[in-house]
Amino acid sequence: MNSRPDYSRMPGPGDLPGDSTNPNSPDYVEPAFDETEAMWSVAKSMDHDDAAEIFGDLADTSGWLDWLLRNSILPKGARSRFEMLAHHAREMDAKRSREYRILNGDPR
Repeated sequence: MNSRPDYSRMPGPGDLPGDSTNPNSPDYVEPAFDETEAMWSVAKSMDHDDAAEIFGDLADTSGWLDWLLRNSILPKGARSRFEMLAHHAREMDAKRSREYRILNGDPR
């Protein structure tokens, strides 16, 4: 008889009853909020200058993102997320350009 414990058969953190944070636990509790609500909280707490800088950086990358989409091979799931990011960058670039023209008296 082996007196050493067999750790391969011992339950892990997700197997223990009462671990409400692990989806494998029978006591798992679904989070009350999702990541979208967390992002809203982050966005609301941001300083306006920080938000403007982030949106400006996103708009600045629109050309690079379009180039990367045309010249790279991405897995299907990654490609759709990348296309969405490129779309948001193009929209930010267009909105910034439109606002820049309006602020400088060129209402084209």
